[in-house]
Amino acid sequence: MTDCQVTGQIVHMRKLSKKIMFVDILASSDGGHESRKTAVFKFWTLPPDTWSRCNRGTDKLHVGDIVQFYGLSEVDDADSMLSAQDYKILSLWRDISDGKPFVPIPPPSGDMPQPHEADHGDSNRASTIQPCKFFVNTGKCDTVGCPYRHDTCREVLKANRSCYVKERLEKRVLVHEAEFEGSADLSSASKRSEKFAEWIVSTYGEEYLSSGIILDVAGGRGDLAFELAVKRGFNCQIVDPRPQKLKRWQQKYLKKNVGVTAPVHHTKMFNKDFLLSVGLQPQQVHLIIGMHPDEATEVIVDTGLHHAIPVSLVPCCVFSANFPHRRLANGDVPRSLPQFIEYLKEKSVLIQHQSLPFVGRNTVLYTLPLP
Repeated sequence: MTDCQVTGQIVHMRKLSKKIMFVDILASSDGGHESRKTAVFKFWTLPPDTWSRCNRGTDKLHVGDIVQFYGLSEVDDADSMLSAQDYKILSLWRDISDGKPFVPIPPPSGDMPQPHEADHGDSNRASTIQPCKFFVNTGKCDTVGCPYRHDTCREVLKANRSCYVKERLEKRVLVHEAEFEGSADLSSASKRSEKFAEWIVSTYGEEYLSSGIILDVAGGRGDLAFELAVKRGFNCQIVDPRPQKLKRWQQKYLKKNVGVTAPVHHTKMFNKDFLLSVGLQPQQVHLIIGMHPDEATEVIVDTGLHHAIPVSLVPCCVFSANFPHRRLANGDVPRSLPQFIEYLKEKSVLIQHQSLPFVGRNTVLYTLPLP
């Protein structure tokens, strides 16, 4: 996947559920040519309030609005599909339409009036038509006249899903091949908390980590804190306004290991006043960490630098629309992840970076204890 942004007018929206939404955009190129692109919101991968933001309030998306989308282009759909991470409304249709309603423009119907279903009587014909990714992912497709194949056979659909997931994973692994030279140690994203915890221990050492508090900011379900506090015995505490919800295997682990308890959880937002609000002195905290801490990313770095507390975090989403004041040294607005990482590194020469051995967003920014 590569970071990119697309600006255009929303011409059609498909809300399949509270988990996924497709937004079709007409984007203009430098030559004035318009092309149709699709921004896909996979809400289960985004901050919890994203669905409400897209569908309610001042940031609600409407057909006709001019919007700038930020996200990731998948390798096989780089010219047409964007996995949306954030957006900024540039102008609302109601402000430029003189009260006229916008007429949605559905996706083109293609050459055939109805969606393709697998023709089991003509295997050669069926094999030349690619399966519909929407149908493979959700079991349904709302595109009128979709030119792709819709396999209704349960076994075929299951096989298509397995193949699609495998291809996606292989492409994600290839992105990191140059970083690790094809190393067999590259893990899946499901192992990222475990790999990050291993890296933290090897980088800072057990003696240093055992002598103070570790704050896991925006820890979510507490996977990283569980690795450090429960499995390794460090005083790692979660800072996240969302209540902790242990996974089934974590619950079983705690029951099996009598005397071991879940990490301390502070149901608060992490900001510059957090330490004072919970009665912690800066010298008590030996490390502030974050695995894809979203909007808390920059405040982790700022707090660490201000109090001389080492930090270690793996940035993910940029949320540039929420932080319009950010500027790189050259004056550019950091909208993509590489730009955001550079923006954070420009805060201090003490900030180092390294790639962790798992697929996905895996660049860790960190500072070491001062001598």
